[in-house]
Amino acid sequence: MSTSSLPELSTDGRVVNDVYFAIMGASGVGKSSFIHLCTGKQDFWANGNSDRSKIQLHTFMLNEHTRINLLDTPGFDDPFLNEAYVLESIAQKLCFDYRQGRYISGMIYLQKITDSLGEGTASLGNLRMFQQLCGSHAYRSLALVTTHWDRGGESGDFREQELTSERHLWGSMAQSIVARHDNTSASARAIITSLLKRTEEIGQITLKLQYEVINDGLLLSETSAGKEVIKYVEMRSRGVKQQLLALPLQVELATEAGDHMLGRELSKLMEQSEAQIKSDKKGLEALKTRI
Repeated sequence: MSTSSLPELSTDGRVVNDVYFAIMGASGVGKSSFIHLCTGKQDFWANGNSDRSKIQLHTFMLNEHTRINLLDTPGFDDPFLNEAYVLESIAQKLCFDYRQGRYISGMIYLQKITDSLGEGTASLGNLRMFQQLCGSHAYRSLALVTTHWDRGGESGDFREQELTSERHLWGSMAQSIVARHDNTSASARAIITSLLKRTEEIGQITLKLQYEVINDGLLLSETSAGKEVIKYVEMRSRGVKQQLLALPLQVELATEAGDHMLGRELSKLMEQSEAQIKSDKKGLEALKTRI
């Protein structure tokens, strides 16, 4: 046996245990900040986020015998990335690691306490995709974490109660750990420790997405998470197309009225709408792939 295949040992001769947690949530929810608070690495911001479309791996020693590996995933509603490409990137990483024998022990889902989760919102779309990606069998290995409590105001407690009680939100995930993150290192590490204790009882998990892709041989578009993304993207595209139909007349009326600034803004909105429709079409095609 080569020395490179020998297990890493701590100073007392015990094997160092590698644990993998994936961090998910909408863009801007605080995933990178959470990881930075866990790792405490000063070069995190300079070196950790060079490519928004790729999953970034960050490691730290929780104690002498446990190394935590955190997978920082791209946000579902990132303004620079189509949701379909985000899911493709996440699926490629999760399935590649699974085939290499690197198994996920738990998932951490971050949610702004200030966000609306009404029908059609990106936050609700992100949550539904996450639920389908994990599968209900994995809910015990999840930590559902609310962030941005400094901006929650008096409505924060009400929103948290709504999140945890409504079945279409977190209510159906009652087996999961629910925690508040107060943007401190102590808070972030306490959440990691709590999830680690839970996953040590359960063991490593196979996510629903991994099983559907690897065991069932499904195309990404055929998976439960893929179908959820398709539903969200198609709904948004219908809204954008509807909006686009009315814009030429609005531009014409603004020009006739001599409101050139409004005309330019509307023309720019037309360009953005057309670009969004093209991006959605390409993204949906990208899901018709085998990972």
